[in-house]
Amino acid sequence: MEVKSYTNREIKPAIITQLRQAKKSIRIAMAYARNYDDGSGLLDELKIIAKKGLDVQILLGEKDIDTHSSLSDSEIKNLENNNIVVLLTAINQGNYAIMHHKFCVIDGHTVINGSFNWTPNAGEYSAENITIIEKNSVNAAKFLQEFVYLRDNVGGFANTKRSNGGSKQVNPHFDSIKYLIPVISAFRTDNVNPKKGSNINLSWLLGNVDDKTLVEIIENGYHHKISYQITNKTFNIQKNTIFTLKIANELGEFVQKELFIEVYTSNAPQIVRFTTADNTNVILSGQDIVLLWQVENANQVVINGEQVTVVGEKRINITQNTVFELKATNQYNENSQSNLEIRVLTEPNVQLPTFDANAIPKPPTNAVLSTISDFGKFTFPLLPPLPNLAKKVVIDKQTTQEISKSSSLLKSFFSTIFLKNKPIKPDEPTQNID
Repeated sequence: MEVKSYTNREIKPAIITQLRQAKKSIRIAMAYARNYDDGSGLLDELKIIAKKGLDVQILLGEKDIDTHSSLSDSEIKNLENNNIVVLLTAINQGNYAIMHHKFCVIDGHTVINGSFNWTPNAGEYSAENITIIEKNSVNAAKFLQEFVYLRDNVGGFANTKRSNGGSKQVNPHFDSIKYLIPVISAFRTDNVNPKKGSNINLSWLLGNVDDKTLVEIIENGYHHKISYQITNKTFNIQKNTIFTLKIANELGEFVQKELFIEVYTSNAPQIVRFTTADNTNVILSGQDIVLLWQVENANQVVINGEQVTVVGEKRINITQNTVFELKATNQYNENSQSNLEIRVLTEPNVQLPTFDANAIPKPPTNAVLSTISDFGKFTFPLLPPLPNLAKKVVIDKQTTQEISKSSSLLKSFFSTIFLKNKPIKPDEPTQNID
């Protein structure tokens, strides 16, 4: 690739040099152009070149904008009579108010571009500049694509022959165009972010193509040649790939479009937060709780079967232990899941035990205690503690007599306990016992 720049009086000779080196085609988009009175202008040079058999097309701005800088009808006819196809664009058409380009593409690889209109005024009186980029087909393809757009869309003067056979005849000079620049109307895929190893389908829509058109798809440097009648192709993707659709006519003029396919790298949904507002998982029955959640890398989030947003909160009242399940899914059906268990406490129902007096054992009424050890076989829960034997116990005569009448056994028992084993005679007076 060679890049050279020129200004002012250097411009015209530099352009003429490039035009004379052309071998196949010249495409010009020029806002304004006129012949030189002395026949030394750039349009006069084009007539000579076109008579040699080169395909020359010039697209001019609407001639009614500036009659002083535009070609007259007779001048246009003169160019056409010298095998030059002249096309005009209209103002306020397409995406633009006017066509203000000043570029020329030679043999599909050299571009002349700058501020310079091909008029005597620009060549003799104005401060102008141009840049010439040689042997760069990719750069030239950008300008050719713009040329086709301006020719076929902005003015609507030309006809685009499509691969499906459809066409519209608008410009009366279109049939005189021998070599058409191909058109890429669309280049797309059904999946721009596929998984590694999966297949994708590329499809396209072309115009101005025939059996002499070269159509190819370049995949990471590998060229797939394709018939101009095919409109799609399947590829297996193993890594990030740039696909380039390239279409060239017989003259080697081509246009191209790129499509970048980025292989999907697993990025499963991430559950950033799934908790309650007060960070507790134990509540009383009937108490409200507020669930909080935040999920990333997901296009669907479901909590216990209910679809929710990726970030949110919800107040819930529950009366029993509950497990909340959050499930997040991305576009590739990769899932992440988190469970949150809430325990519900109930107020205790306490019952005091009842007291059954009948359950207390009683000694038999007719029991005969043969020894003192028999006395311990009976339990008396409410019996007051026995008197401290270290204290003095006084038993009067009447009490002693009543005891003696019970039985000799009881008489012996009380004598042993209270009278230190000294027998008591009914008629004896009361004694103090230590």
